[in-house]
Amino acid sequence: MSGAGRPSTWRCSGPWRPRNRRDRPWDHGIEQLVILGAGYDSRAYRLPGCERLDVYEVDHPDTQAVKRQVIADALGRGPAHVHFVAVDFDRDDLGAALDRAGFQQGRPTFVLWEGVASHLAADAVDATVRWAHDATGERSELAFTYVHRGLIDGTVPFPHAEAWVRSVANAGEPFVFGFDPAELPAYMHRRGWNRLEDISTTEALTRHGLDPSGVPAFYRIARARH
Repeated sequence: MSGAGRPSTWRCSGPWRPRNRRDRPWDHGIEQLVILGAGYDSRAYRLPGCERLDVYEVDHPDTQAVKRQVIADALGRGPAHVHFVAVDFDRDDLGAALDRAGFQQGRPTFVLWEGVASHLAADAVDATVRWAHDATGERSELAFTYVHRGLIDGTVPFPHAEAWVRSVANAGEPFVFGFDPAELPAYMHRRGWNRLEDISTTEALTRHGLDPSGVPAFYRIARARH
């Protein structure tokens, strides 16, 4: 994971995985894709249609250096539609960094934010959610993963969670921030977003026809639109 001032270690993916051709953002007027905490995500290079978007991959510079070398080795040179943006979410000005990379404010944009928010301070999460709304145009969407606050404060038990919690802590990136799903709609609305859906990873697995047995339900996937 990335975004807390350290290079990425692992990534939980899934918020933007089109279930069919009609779910593709670029078929609904989306012109830009911003991947916050991109890590080693490969969507921009493998999903048909992504080449029609301006894609901005935002992550720690150390992670990006490794990824760019891998891409150069595999492809010779990176595709022209992908732009790398080095940012520390807790310290850097995200908007300024994206603007320098060519990001066009006010255009319909899909912002994808996986495996990051749960490792940030509340102020950094708030600033990112506000930026994602204020810098993007109508029809824009924000999809992000988060941890149920009940896991962090111990008020909600989640079977099978211990190994996950221990893993991120051992990697030096413990879960420190979470939302109460019941409070998320109001939180997003105050920042200009209309919630579209909010499901747990176990619900997402079931939706995609996969077995959720042994998977803890504290990790969640939310999606909102202007």
